[in-house]
Amino acid sequence: MSVDDVEGTEVPIGRLGFLARPLIRRDEIFCLKASQQSAEASKLPYYRVKNRLKKLEKETKKIPFYCVVTRMSFFNITSQHLFHARNEARIGLAQLALALKIFKAEKGKYPDRLAELVPHILPKLPQDPFTGKDFVYKKEAEGFLVYSLGENEIDEGGSGEWDKEKDYRYQKDIPWRCKS
Repeated sequence: MSVDDVEGTEVPIGRLGFLARPLIRRDEIFCLKASQQSAEASKLPYYRVKNRLKKLEKETKKIPFYCVVTRMSFFNITSQHLFHARNEARIGLAQLALALKIFKAEKGKYPDRLAELVPHILPKLPQDPFTGKDFVYKKEAEGFLVYSLGENEIDEGGSGEWDKEKDYRYQKDIPWRCKS
């Protein structure tokens, strides 16, 4: 006994295959739909799709125990999107830090606002992938602090400490500090 997969080839499933066929089909259909939604979400900034991803993750947690393919494929569907958003934030922060250093080299001081970097140094300001707004910028005694609000979208003053109560992967703000 066998069940046809998406490509039309046959997958052996044993003597009781006729009982498993509807379950495997349901698992396969859900997995394909979830994959499509996740792929579509990856094309958009995180702040625009985070609620959709959380809803999709909740749906995957409700699937029955026999949906092995989906459970293995979507163990934690939002983790990859969060990982990508964190890296986007770090790249944006690095761009800003370099632009701020160039500004200081040219003008002898850091700007009062990030907007002063445009268009002379940067064509446009990078956006915080978690909020869709500008990164937070603060001039300090000798240097600067620029940061993303991070996943929780709460301004914690550039605190980059991990929230150990929630999860080892859950960071508060994502900061970039330069002391000179």
